[in-house]
Amino acid sequence: MTSSLESSPVFFARMRELKIEEEIIKKFSDRGWASYADFAFTARFQPGAGPDEERLYTAIMKKIFPDMQPEDDSPQIIKVRRLYYEAYSIAALDLQRRMAPEPESEKPRQLPKEERSARLKALREKLGVGFEIEEETEPSDMLVDKFVAMQERGALKYVPWDELTKWESEARAEPKKDPHFKISTDNNQRRFLELEEPAATEKAADTGTDLKLANALTRRGVALELAQLMSFKVHDTLVKWYLREYAHPAVPGFAKISLTQIRNADEEVFVRLAALTRAGLGLTTNGALPLDALLPTVMKETRVTQHMTSLQLTNPALKGNGSGQQSRQLADTAQTDKRLMSQIENLKNENKKLRSQKANNFNNNNKGGGKGKKGKGSKSSSTDPRGEKMPFELRGLERTWKGVPICFGFNCQSGCANVVNNGGCKKGRHICAKPNCGGPHPAYECNK
Repeated sequence: MTSSLESSPVFFARMRELKIEEEIIKKFSDRGWASYADFAFTARFQPGAGPDEERLYTAIMKKIFPDMQPEDDSPQIIKVRRLYYEAYSIAALDLQRRMAPEPESEKPRQLPKEERSARLKALREKLGVGFEIEEETEPSDMLVDKFVAMQERGALKYVPWDELTKWESEARAEPKKDPHFKISTDNNQRRFLELEEPAATEKAADTGTDLKLANALTRRGVALELAQLMSFKVHDTLVKWYLREYAHPAVPGFAKISLTQIRNADEEVFVRLAALTRAGLGLTTNGALPLDALLPTVMKETRVTQHMTSLQLTNPALKGNGSGQQSRQLADTAQTDKRLMSQIENLKNENKKLRSQKANNFNNNNKGGGKGKKGKGSKSSSTDPRGEKMPFELRGLERTWKGVPICFGFNCQSGCANVVNNGGCKKGRHICAKPNCGGPHPAYECNK
């Protein structure tokens, strides 16, 4: 990782803060002294180890100031000497940090603001005017520092989607709590009070829509390149694959790719990348970013592509995925079908009940009303030879069959309540009253 010790923007920004002349800064650049690390070990001189500064004078001062004499102390010479002491001190602190106990070394390091700004500017120039890194696509400093810490430790980890925050949300964050003192311990195990500044809260990234998810993944691509882990264009191939599969319509008989499947595939991709980079996350021998060459291969692995495979609609795995859109649709469809079947069955029963009530009402009306009345609105026809009135629902049907009376009740919906003997009752034969039928079934079941 390019820390303050190894950052050229940090080094040259510090020279300008000390008001070192641009001509001298150019001499530093020409000699390859472009960082604190380069400058700290230029001379075989250790500040504070001895009075002899001849080596510092010979290795540095004489090369920057050709006309300088050992006793000269001009303002520019003093500033360069101060810069060397700072460079050596920063290098010594960095070595001490790397040799510190494990809890100390695990503290995340932040990317210096000068280095962050320089990398972001270089990425904007690299992507050109067709893509803007701002607002929704600019990652938060916290997100960038997470990947920077991974690069320094050499251990990649998966960052959930809700942590892919933007810089604007980070700038609006409020303190969690008031500042307070805490007990800390130095390297000599001496305890002391230290003022702890409040940590800023960071709102979870919003990935509720397709566009917001695409912006969140874009921010991750920018952060990965700023941390020198993966180039933005290589990461963009992964994002386009997710969005292309998510937008593809479902094949008949199969479910559409869900966001849950994409999230599982995304996590598997980074787990595989972490497994392949356990030896470290430094730049390759040709200067390429460490994850660029690995991602295309990981995307083709079966354990990744199986998450991006459409599932059959009857697949139990899909039904069990309660958070997927397709599973909710299937559950709603099954519930709707069950409800409709119940409604149909209730309607059948209600229809049967109404038909039975209608037939009973006709029989009750024929018992005492409309005696001697005929014509429109009459509930019965004329009286047959037996003295029995023809029910309204049998109007137009036969009263006798081959001279033998036909039972009206048998042909009605309400049925006949008399004792049946030899295919008939005291009212007549139990046969169909439809003309030219005479079958052993009631008229309302006749197909003729």
